[in-house]
Amino acid sequence: MKRGGSLKKRTTAVILAILAIIFAGAYQVKAGDYCDAVIYDESKVFGSKMAEVEATAGKLINLGADVRVRTTKTLNGEATIDALEKRFEKTCPSWLTPDGRSRKNNLVVLMAATDAKKSGVYYGAEWNRSLGSNSNWSRIRTDFMNPLFRDGDWAGGMIKGLNESSRLVDLQIHPPAAPQPIAPQQPIIGTATIVVSQATGGTNPPPTSTYTYGPLSLTPSVGGNPQVISVQFDLPTSCTGYRLSWGDGTTDQMQSDGGTQCAQTPATRTFQHTYANAGSFTVNLKRGANLGQVDTAGFTITSS
Repeated sequence: MKRGGSLKKRTTAVILAILAIIFAGAYQVKAGDYCDAVIYDESKVFGSKMAEVEATAGKLINLGADVRVRTTKTLNGEATIDALEKRFEKTCPSWLTPDGRSRKNNLVVLMAATDAKKSGVYYGAEWNRSLGSNSNWSRIRTDFMNPLFRDGDWAGGMIKGLNESSRLVDLQIHPPAAPQPIAPQQPIIGTATIVVSQATGGTNPPPTSTYTYGPLSLTPSVGGNPQVISVQFDLPTSCTGYRLSWGDGTTDQMQSDGGTQCAQTPATRTFQHTYANAGSFTVNLKRGANLGQVDTAGFTITSS
């Protein structure tokens, strides 16, 4: 009996060993099918959209990724889809670095277990800045793949996941150029000419004025800068009123008339002004108690 019991145990052990070998071999064949093909649709859910899935995966491949798209019905005895992917990595040399110790740097894997209703996105270290940043890999699943998977559109979910992966990888490889700061406007130096028109005589002078006003004098290109002008004019007294307009919309230079409250001797006023752009401008000067003496000087700043 003891010998018979021992024989029974040995027979059972042999049978279990044989079954283990058979199942292991069967899984090896299956896992081998998973290794090198870009797309392996074990669940047969891509149907007529297979060509579109292939074309979308091609975009990611063209960016330098080694792509694997996989569907399986179940988790093949694993507790999670992550564990299943790890099992495939151990079985598939093409998913690993040459030393076989870690996931291949440029690998991108999108997986779906259709009956188990699980999905996964996996990537090598080369894509940390694109797929790993801000947990983008998780967002690809939750925002792009899973909504369509829940509707039974497995091909559509994979296509959207692949497209978003391609977009993020492309941004990593070809980051958008940083916006260039707007440089401050520089004067036109050495490339402009100024033509000054003859200042006109006074118009509508004060009827009781006995003072003879001198002309409005305009000097262009002060300091060699064609956009800077100097204006000079005289006044009967230092408190005579005036208003000087530059012709470019900037603030006027002005003084209210002070009558006889100052020494009644002639005075001279000089101002400089810088124009922001080339163009034609007219300087307008009004002088006198009622600003009745009017002089103008027209000039043009042109780029040569």
